[in-house]
Amino acid sequence: MQRHAQDAINLQGQLNTAHNLLNNANGQINNFINDMANVRNECLRRAQLLTIAYNNEANERRRWWQIARERQTNGQRIAFRKQNRINILVREKAVLQILVRRRKAEADLAEFNRAWVFNRYQKWKARELISRQNILNLQNNPPGNMATIQDVMHTISPALAQLPNYDGQEPPDVYYQKLRNINEMARPLNVAGFNALLRSNVMRNKMTGRFAPVPANNPYNGNNVINNEPEFLNWLQGKYREIMVGTNRSAIFALVNEKFFESDTPDSYERRIKPLVQAMPDADALPYLFNHLPSDLEMRVRIANPGTVNAFFTELRNIWHESAGKRIQAPAPTSVSFTTQPQKDDFKIRLARDLAYSGIVTDDATLENFIYEELQKRLGGKAAHVRKSPFTPRSAYATKKIVRKIVLSKVPIGKTSSKNVRHCSACGKVDL
Repeated sequence: MQRHAQDAINLQGQLNTAHNLLNNANGQINNFINDMANVRNECLRRAQLLTIAYNNEANERRRWWQIARERQTNGQRIAFRKQNRINILVREKAVLQILVRRRKAEADLAEFNRAWVFNRYQKWKARELISRQNILNLQNNPPGNMATIQDVMHTISPALAQLPNYDGQEPPDVYYQKLRNINEMARPLNVAGFNALLRSNVMRNKMTGRFAPVPANNPYNGNNVINNEPEFLNWLQGKYREIMVGTNRSAIFALVNEKFFESDTPDSYERRIKPLVQAMPDADALPYLFNHLPSDLEMRVRIANPGTVNAFFTELRNIWHESAGKRIQAPAPTSVSFTTQPQKDDFKIRLARDLAYSGIVTDDATLENFIYEELQKRLGGKAAHVRKSPFTPRSAYATKKIVRKIVLSKVPIGKTSSKNVRHCSACGKVDL
C-alpha cells in the first residue's frame, strides 16, 4: 500500500513535473510564437522601409532627371541665345565698319575740299595781289583803254597763279622763258597799253624771298633802268650769280672733274653741266668747258670763239651735227692765236678781286710779298718744314745690307771642345 501510495506520490510528482514541462513548453512555444510574430512584424516593417526607400530613391531619381533635362534645355536655350547675340554683334560690327569707312570717306572728302578751297584761296589771293599791283600800275600809268588791260590781266592771271614765285629754285633762263610764254598769251589781244614796262612789271611781281624787291635800276648792266624783259633777264642772271655763288663752291670742284665723254651728246652734256656753270660768270666758266672737250672738238669750238656759255653750247651742238656725231680728226695744228688767258692769270684776277688788291695782277713779286706777309702775320714766324717725298725714285738694283755679327769662342789653342758652346749675341757671354 505504501508502495502504491509512494508510486502514486511519485506519479503525482511526475505528473506535476510533466505538467511543469508542458507549461514550460507551452511558454516556450508562446515565446517562440511571439518571437516569430515580432520577427514577422520586423520583416514587414523593414519591407515597408525598403519600399519607402525605393519609392523615395525613384522619386529622387525622377526629380534629378527632370532637373537635368530642364538644365539641358536651359543650356541649349542659353547657347541659342548666345549664338543669336553673337550674330547680332557680328551684324553690328559689319554695320559699324561700313559706317567707319563712310566716315573716313567723308573725312577724306572734307580734307580734299579743304585743300581744294585753300588752293583756290591761294590762287585768288595771288590774282588779287596781281590785280592790286596792276591797278596801282595803271593808276600811275593810265592806259588808253582800261577794259582792254583788264582783259589782258584776266587772260594771264590763271597762268601766273599756277606758276610758283621765284626764289632761286631753278635756273633764271628757264623761269624767264616761262614768264615770257605767259606774257605772250596776251599778244593776240593786241593791246597797245600792255607795253614792255608792264610786261617787265608782271615779271617783277613773281619775285620773292632773296630776289625781292626788284630794284628800279640794274646794277649788273651799267645801272640801266629795268623797263623791259631783256633788261629784267640780265638783272635776274646777275642776282642769281650773286646769291648762288656762295652756295655753289662745290660746283666748281665738280666742274673740274667733268668732261665730254664719248657716249655724250651735246644735249646730255648741257643738261649735266648747265646747273654747275649757271652761277658762274661766263669768263670763268668757259676755260673749264674748253678743257672738257676732246682735242678735235676743242679746236673747232675755240675757232668759233663763243663769248658766253649759251653760245658755247650752241657752237658745240652745231659742230656735233656737222660731224654727224663722230669724232673729228683735226688737221695739223696751225698757229692760231686765242684770246683766252692762261689759267694762272685767271687765278690771279680772281684772287685780286676776292682780296680787293689790284696790285696782285700786275706784279708776281707783289703777290709773293703779299702772301708771305700774310703768313708772317698769322703764323708769327717762318719755318721750313722739309718732308721727304714718298715718291723719291729708288734704284731697282738697291739691296739691303745685312750685317752679321761673328763672336769668337774663347777656347785655348790646341784644345778642342767636345760640345758646342753658345754665346749671347748681345754681351758675348757663354750660355750655360
